Amino acid sequence: MFKYDIEYENFDGEKVKETLNFHLTKAELIKMDLAKGGKLKDILEEVVANQDPAETLLWFDKIIKASYGQREGDLFVKDPKKTEAFVSSEAYSEFFIKLINQEIKVEDFVLGIFPKDVATELAKEIK
Repeated sequence: MFKYDIEYENFDGEKVKETLNFHLTKAELIKMDLAKGGKLKDILEEVVANQDPAETLLWFDKIIKASYGQREGDLFVKDPKKTEAFVSSEAYSEFFIKLINQEIKVEDFVLGIFPKDVATELAKEIK
């Protein structure tokens, strides 16, 4: 799980601090891989290497939306309505900008959202 504390200004001009949580399960990764014809690892390597800025932005958006959720005890709960609300928020905007400006290391985010064993294997392959 990737956890990030963010601070942003809300619509009323007030500073807000929030903890964002992101995670993908192995099942979600398999589904994403199948949807991309077995090329997910290659796509993620490109995202981490930032070789195609337009493609990278689209993937950031997809990955953020797919991995956003809330930790509730031993569960990581994803609610489409909460994800939609998050994507419409200043928290999302601030997080997205920090990713594209590399204030948050893309590699840390991508590897952080995966289960540890998957992240360890992927880290070996992309370094």
